[in-house]
Amino acid sequence: MKRIIRPFLALAALLLAVGLTGCADGLTGVDEAPGPVQSRQQGKLRHAHLLDRAVRPAPATTGFDKDGTALQTEATTDSTVGLIIGTAEGIDPYKLFRRYKLFRRYEYEQVFDGLAGDVERARLDSVLEAMQLDPDILWIEPDAGVDDGAYLLEVLAGNAQGTPWGHERIGALDAPEVRDVDLFLLDTGTYTDDLNVTEQLAFTETASPADLEGHGYHLAGLMAAIDDGDGIVGVAPSAPVRSLKVLNESGTSTVADVVAALEYLVGQKQANPNRPMVANLSFGLDLGTPAYNALDLAVEAAIGTGVVVVAAAGNDGVDAATISPAHVPEVITVGAYDPNDQFAAFSNYGPVVDILAPGVDILSLATDALGRPALAVMSGTSMAAAYVSGAVAQFLQANPHASPAQVHDAVTHSGLATVLGVPSGTTNRTVYLGRMDNSGSGSQEATGTGLAGVAVPPFFQYAVTSGGTIWIGDQVTAAAPAGTRRNASVFANGKIDLYGRGSHIEGFGYYSRKMRVTDAEEAIFQPRYNPTELPSLQQVDELDVPALPMSDLRRKATRITEGDLVLSGHYELGTQENPLIWYVSGQLHTDGPVSFSGYGILLVEKHATFYHDVATTEATDASTLALYTGGQVTFNGPVSLAAQLFVDDHVTFWTPGAKIRGSITATGDVTLDRVTIEYRPASPALTEPIWGTSSTDAAAYTSSEAPADTTSPSGSRGKKK
Repeated sequence: MKRIIRPFLALAALLLAVGLTGCADGLTGVDEAPGPVQSRQQGKLRHAHLLDRAVRPAPATTGFDKDGTALQTEATTDSTVGLIIGTAEGIDPYKLFRRYKLFRRYEYEQVFDGLAGDVERARLDSVLEAMQLDPDILWIEPDAGVDDGAYLLEVLAGNAQGTPWGHERIGALDAPEVRDVDLFLLDTGTYTDDLNVTEQLAFTETASPADLEGHGYHLAGLMAAIDDGDGIVGVAPSAPVRSLKVLNESGTSTVADVVAALEYLVGQKQANPNRPMVANLSFGLDLGTPAYNALDLAVEAAIGTGVVVVAAAGNDGVDAATISPAHVPEVITVGAYDPNDQFAAFSNYGPVVDILAPGVDILSLATDALGRPALAVMSGTSMAAAYVSGAVAQFLQANPHASPAQVHDAVTHSGLATVLGVPSGTTNRTVYLGRMDNSGSGSQEATGTGLAGVAVPPFFQYAVTSGGTIWIGDQVTAAAPAGTRRNASVFANGKIDLYGRGSHIEGFGYYSRKMRVTDAEEAIFQPRYNPTELPSLQQVDELDVPALPMSDLRRKATRITEGDLVLSGHYELGTQENPLIWYVSGQLHTDGPVSFSGYGILLVEKHATFYHDVATTEATDASTLALYTGGQVTFNGPVSLAAQLFVDDHVTFWTPGAKIRGSITATGDVTLDRVTIEYRPASPALTEPIWGTSSTDAAAYTSSEAPADTTSPSGSRGKKK
C-alpha cells in the first residue's frame, strides 16, 4: 500500500519556510492569539527571537506545589508562553513558580539548575522585566518547539525479513547481537514487535509511550531489530531499546520535554555507571546562532556522565552550525547520503557534521493502517543518525569502558572516504563498522585509529578504583569541584572497608564482594547527584581493571632512565600540548622534597616510593601529572599533587594530610587515611598518549631513539631542568 504523505520537493520548501531541522527537526509553535509576542528584552533573556515560537494554548492544569496544593487558584483561558529558566545553585524552583505565578512544567537539577514553566501571554513583559532583576535567575529562554519532520514514502505489506541497502555500505550485513549496551531512543516512542524493548516512558502530554506517528519505530528498527526472520535486522541486533517518548503523535514537542528526558537519562547513567549507553536524538532546533540553549546544556551534561550522544544534522540543506543539538562539538553529528553514494541534497552540512551515513530511501519497521507489522521507506538525517547509533552500540559492546570522546574519535577516524558531491568543508566519510572493530584492521585509507584493542581504564568515572579492597580510615574526603554535579564515587572489585571515623565521600560506593553495610557506613557516602535516590553503597558486578604493559610503553617515551631513578628538587616537565613522557626501567624513589611544574607522564616499570614532600606547582584545576607504575606506590611524606595515578599494584598513603587533585586507579588495594581527593576526570593531555585514543604514535620516539638521562643500571638521578 503506497502512502505518500507529501512530495519531497514540497516538503523541502515547507521545511525551509518554517525553519525545521533534525530528521527535518525544527521549530514549531502554536500561536492562537493574534499578533507576535513583542517582548524582545535582552540581558538574561537568550534567543529572544524564538519567543513567538514558544506560544501555546492555555495549560489544562496550573501545576501543584510540593505539598500538593495548586500553584495558582485559577486556570487561565489566555494563551501562554513557555519559558526555560536557569537558576543559581540551591534555589527552590517552587519558590519561582509561586513568585511569578508560572504554570509548572518541570524542575531540573541534574542537567542544570532550573525549571520550565508557562506564563500568560498578557503578563510576559512584566514577568521578564522582574526576572531580569532577580538574583536567583541566571538566564531565561523561550521553550521553543522541535519537530521530527520525517516524511513517509511507502508502506509495504508482508512479514518477510528485509535488509536496508545501507547495511552493506557501513559493513553491517553480518553484525553480531548486542546485549550489553542500552540504546536510548528519544523520539515519538516505539512499538515492541521485532525489538528488544526494555523500557517505555512518555515525556509528552500524550500518556501512551507507543509510537502513534511512525518515526521512532522506524529508527528503532534500524538500530536494533532482532534477527528473527521477519521485519528487518538492525545494525545492533537485539540491543536493549529504552524508549523515552519526547515527540507526540504529530511528531512535535518542546525543548522542555526533551530536557526532562535527558534529565532522566543522566540519572540512569549515574545509577549504572558501568553500563554503556547511547542516546539517539533525531530532531533539532535552528537557533539562528551558534550560541547554546538549554537543550545543548542538557546534552553536554549527558555526555559528561558518559553517555554517547548521536544527533541528526538536519534536513534543511544549510550549514548545521546553528542547529541544536547538532552543533555541540562532543555530539556525533550525522549527515546523509543516497544509494548512489551522493551526498543527500536535503542534508545539512558544514564542519560540525562529523560523519555521514545512509539516509535516503531507507527500509525499516512500521505498522500499516490496521496496526499490523509492516515495513516502510523513509528518508532523512534521522535515519543516518540511527545507523551511527547502531554502529556505536556495536563498538561499545567490544569496548565497554570507552568514553564518549573516544567513541567520537573511533567513529570519525574509521570512516571510508566514499561519499561524492559533498559541500565544501564537509566530511566525505561514511561510518564503517568493519573499521571500528577491536582488531584495528581496515583499509589503509584510514587517517586515524579507533581504540585498536586497547582496554580503556575506568578512571574517567571514579575518584578511586581498586581491583581489590579500598581501605578508608580516618578523615578521608572525596569530592568533585564545588559548583559541579559530578560525583566523586569509589569502586572496589573486592570490598570497601570503613575502619576509621570522620570520612565523607560525595559520591557512591560501589563494591563487588558481598559485605554487610550499616547505616553509619552508608551515611559516609553522600552523592551530589542521585536523582533516582539509590542507596549510596551498592553491590555491583566487577569492573575490568587492566594492567598496563609497562615495557611496551617505552617506545612512547621522550626521556628514558635505565635502572632506578632518584628524585630530589624541582623538575620542569612539558606543556599541555606536548607533555614530557619519562620512562624508568627500574624503581623510583625520592632523596629529598620534590616538585613538578608543567605537564608530564611518569612511566615507572617497578615500585615508586615517595619518602619526602612531593607536589605539583601549576595553578590549574586540571591534573598536570600522570603516574603509571608496574609496582606499588607508597607515599611516606606530605603530598599535594594534581595527578592521576594508575598503579598495577597497591597504593598506600602513610602521612596525614595528603591531597590528590585527580583520581586513583589500582589493580590492587588502595589504603586511604587522612587523605583528601579532589576528583577530576582524566586529563586528555595525560591520557591520550598512553591509551591510544587517537593516532599519536607517529610522534613518539622508538626505544632506540629516545634520549636517555643515563644508561647506568642502578641508582641514577634524574636530570633537573
